[in-house]
Amino acid sequence: MKLTSRGIALFALSLYVFSAEAIAEAECSSGGGCAACGEFITNLPMPSADNCGVQPLQNYVATYENCLRSGWNGIYLGTGFGYGTTNYNLKIPGIILQKKSNSYITEYVSLGYAHSSSRFFIAGELGYYYQSLTSPLFYDDPSVVVFTTTGPPEVTNTITPCHVRLDINSQNHFALDLMPGFVATSRITIFSRLGFEYTNYSWVRRFCFPEALIITDAGVPIDIIGGDIFPEDLDSYSIGDKKGDSVVDLRLGAGISFAAGPHLSFNVNYVHIFGSKASFTPNAELITDNVPVVLDEATGLPIPGTLTSGLSTLLAQNSIDPSRNEILFGATFSF
Repeated sequence: MKLTSRGIALFALSLYVFSAEAIAEAECSSGGGCAACGEFITNLPMPSADNCGVQPLQNYVATYENCLRSGWNGIYLGTGFGYGTTNYNLKIPGIILQKKSNSYITEYVSLGYAHSSSRFFIAGELGYYYQSLTSPLFYDDPSVVVFTTTGPPEVTNTITPCHVRLDINSQNHFALDLMPGFVATSRITIFSRLGFEYTNYSWVRRFCFPEALIITDAGVPIDIIGGDIFPEDLDSYSIGDKKGDSVVDLRLGAGISFAAGPHLSFNVNYVHIFGSKASFTPNAELITDNVPVVLDEATGLPIPGTLTSGLSTLLAQNSIDPSRNEILFGATFSF
């Protein structure tokens, strides 16, 4: 008797559940006002049908997964920061340079549109990236200036420039990316990144030529001070040259996004930027007009002589083939 009563009770409960599911399906399919999502069986009323909550009876089955997936659709805003390294692959004819990588911090904002259908995900994103300055590069240039006095006697000295400081920077980047991927779970989306990036590079070079002094004995030249070794109080002519060039690079990468809620998600990205070369042609007139001046130590006036310049490396065109690698951490808010 007890067994029969228990069986009847289970049958009645099953019938009730089946009926509730049928009612829920019928009302949802006919636009009956089911809430977008929910998690628990409850009889608490919802403030509105637009909220991600639970309607009594109709949404007693958890639908929170659908609510999260709906967050992958529509317009979104993003922001974040990251760490990057860059290798300029600098080439200067006549000079062998050691390869050097620079690191930097980057910040970005983005605007995009995303769409997901079943497990497929795709987004288009426009981003602006601001990059911190990288460290300057120092090297010795083999250029020489040879000065020979008119004489007699003839006195010859070779004057070389001081260390060259080179700053290559690009703080502003504009990127356009296509991001196909798939929805792994209701909270996790994995995607790739393929796009283009517009960048303007600045090339700033600074160096100096020491001012040479000629030592005379009773008006006769005997020696010249200058070149690589010269007194600290010896004047020098500082030369600064600045050029710029714009490039369009390729962007390849991958990322993963985690939905914290229907409108907020966090993501991690790896991006590799490469593909274009930039070139910088030094200002020849600026350099030749600032070659060393040789003065008489006694009078402070220029002394007669012949100045022969060998400035091929200083006048050579510089080129870079930059590549960058970035790890980015960000958040997006969808509307």
